[in-house]
Amino acid sequence: MQLDNDILVSFNASDVFRPPRGVPLDRIRWDGSKWVDLLNFTSMWVEKKGERFILHCKEFPNCQQVTMAWADRKKLKIDGGVISVKTSGDILTEDREKLRRIITSRLKKRMERQIGDTDEKVLRLFALICALIVYARNQPPALATFFDEVIPDILDSFPLSRWKAILKTSLKDMDTLLHEYYNDLDGIP
Repeated sequence: MQLDNDILVSFNASDVFRPPRGVPLDRIRWDGSKWVDLLNFTSMWVEKKGERFILHCKEFPNCQQVTMAWADRKKLKIDGGVISVKTSGDILTEDREKLRRIITSRLKKRMERQIGDTDEKVLRLFALICALIVYARNQPPALATFFDEVIPDILDSFPLSRWKAILKTSLKDMDTLLHEYYNDLDGIP
């Protein structure tokens, strides 16, 4: 029989191996004197190995004791080197972030189908900016009519109630990033 700390790695027919009856092998651990079922534990020793968390019935090097049930094993997280069980708030935040990424990805795909690839989007944006420049400078009636026609679509697409906070944050972030950028440029000898 071969163990990795308290985890059964392999055994053969000649080994005297009597696991708890009806217990899956992934829950069985050797406590030094007998086989135990992690389902019965309310606290376990958890080891982070790569992207995985390994559960132990007793202390081993590089392990942290975590108050948890077997059912919590898929809810483990590491934050600042501390292993713990995700709270319902953590899970809700993760679920919301996953949904946000799915929705954003869906929009990106739809925009690409309807508007075109990045080059096409940049070209259309550039055309709009040029139209705004011409209008601001010359105020031709044809552009005034065009802008009057698209203003309702702009207001529907980008309602201020949804975009105000986003734009404020974006502009503050851009200000910080550009100041760092300018300072870095000015620091070039």
